[in-house]
Amino acid sequence: MLIKRRHFLQQTSLAAAGTLLIPKFLQGFHRQYPFQTGGKVLVVIQLSGGNDGLNTIVPYRNDIYYQTRPKLALQPSQVMALNDEGGLHPALAFLKTCYQNGELAILNEVGYPNPDRSHFRSMDIWHSASASNEYVHTGWLGRFLDAACAGCEAPTQVLELDDVLSLALKGEKHKGIAFQDPRQLYTTSKSPAFEALANHHHAGEDPLADYLYRTLADTLNSAELIMEASRKAHTQPVYPDTQLGKNLKTIASLITSDINTSVYYASHGSFDTHINQQMQQNRLFTELNNALDAFVTDLKKQ
Repeated sequence: MLIKRRHFLQQTSLAAAGTLLIPKFLQGFHRQYPFQTGGKVLVVIQLSGGNDGLNTIVPYRNDIYYQTRPKLALQPSQVMALNDEGGLHPALAFLKTCYQNGELAILNEVGYPNPDRSHFRSMDIWHSASASNEYVHTGWLGRFLDAACAGCEAPTQVLELDDVLSLALKGEKHKGIAFQDPRQLYTTSKSPAFEALANHHHAGEDPLADYLYRTLADTLNSAELIMEASRKAHTQPVYPDTQLGKNLKTIASLITSDINTSVYYASHGSFDTHINQQMQQNRLFTELNNALDAFVTDLKKQ
């Protein structure tokens, strides 16, 4: 379905709430406080590394596109047209089906004035949802977690399928948990070294140490809950044997369990395709297409 950019930005603009800035479309989640199972779930898939948007949603009727991209441009015969102006990359057939069924909305040409050319700085701006001249050390999902998670017993409300937690999921008081595999997380949490470290700290000695030890304790306490939740549910279709396929299979198993997670975050890439872009982007989009197909099919069968 088509969404007017102004309407979308009005709905997702940052609304001040004291020192917290929470996107409006997350405020519905915030009203569910305290977190409950069976509510709405947001799944974020980040295309890491600077995906080429013009070869994703292709302006196949625009002469400037072809003039400035004599080698990179996709020809009209390759593009899966969505309307008279734009179409999808040929490897994203499942997304076209979703679009035709009214299950997919595309918001094109979104950015900010005078964009920073640094990938690292651009990622900070994206993850923190801040202005390009601001330096914010919390993420947009982390601030949502701060606002909605006061008094939460287990910090499993925001989960990322990765080895390192993204800035987007870091709040001032709370942050999400990053893990690649629920079983590995649980096994690591039972290590005597981690348990000794968590039990050694004396609260109040140092604010930074307090934060780090609290984060460690929260992770250890949540490891068993996450593993048990992932084991209870049984996914239906066969997922692609790719990292994204494995991550979405884990997310599907958690969504269909009784865990209280409201936001899942996963990355796919890297789209830092300065060499052989067409071949690499086609491979990455094929992996994305197949993983999403299995994921959506799985959830619809539950």
